[in-house]
Amino acid sequence: DHHGPVYSLLLRGWGLLAGETVLALRWITVMFSIASIALIYALGRALFSPAAGVGAALAFALMDKHVVLTQEVRDYPMIFLAMIAIALYYVRWRRNPRGGNAFWFVAWSVCGLYLHYYCYMVNLAILVHAGLTLRERTARRHFLALNGLIALAFVPWLPIVVHQFVGTPVDSEVLNIHGMPLNRHTIEYLASESFGQPVALYALLMVVGAWGPLSSRLPGSLGRLPRDRRLSGALLAVLWLTVPILITWALHTRYPLLTDRNISVIMPAIALLVGVSLTAFERFGGAFLAALIVANGLLTISAYFDKPPWREMAADIGAAYP
Repeated sequence: DHHGPVYSLLLRGWGLLAGETVLALRWITVMFSIASIALIYALGRALFSPAAGVGAALAFALMDKHVVLTQEVRDYPMIFLAMIAIALYYVRWRRNPRGGNAFWFVAWSVCGLYLHYYCYMVNLAILVHAGLTLRERTARRHFLALNGLIALAFVPWLPIVVHQFVGTPVDSEVLNIHGMPLNRHTIEYLASESFGQPVALYALLMVVGAWGPLSSRLPGSLGRLPRDRRLSGALLAVLWLTVPILITWALHTRYPLLTDRNISVIMPAIALLVGVSLTAFERFGGAFLAALIVANGLLTISAYFDKPPWREMAADIGAAYP
């Protein structure tokens, strides 16, 4: 993969500690997944309210794509954790620039860059968000300095990035094998993978989560939050949702970036918008929608697929190439 070394090194260390059985290797992704669910609650609470955090954690935990990725020995649950942590410490830094919030924002951002390049999508969303919402000159300078540190820490890896994306030829065959064509079928497939089935359930709740904060006449607890706070939180979630999609769309003809796994980085943003949408309704309506999310998450699948017989395939390859 054209990504950083963090997960490979971590998996190697974990294998030495816990063994290299399928169960042992899967445990590390499960732990990252559980941690990301806990952390998205903290992020929803920091952006909006405890109820929004609970809703976001519930939605994220029941996303079928999230469940499928948690069952694999891949880095995606760690990617979710890193992106959520970056956003969380950014929000905390805005409210309290002192203490360790700035340090952890930089540390998680650097970790994310060395983990998977798509982690930086949340940083790009944060850069736009900060440019639109940071008013004080001192805060802007501090934020630019933090991003300068992130860039400086990534400099040693830049020659490898240049080799990966410039020195490696990408032709139509590579694009077709490793990427997806941008057409109606792909869009429908990615919508189903990201939102689940039925697509309309999360899609409509996302619309409420994105546009609801604009109104001051909401029957739920969202309407009682300060307008600036709910607008800022909704803006960050919307940017997190749209920035990866736009960049992938812009570059998909040059690099094989259009894949369901790359697009999966928008799922925490979807969960945040769904979580805050539940607080836009009065108590009974929010509870009913939460119950509907639980029932739908437990009774439907949208991303699961029958796995190839990997063990038999590995045994055949091992026998053919001892």
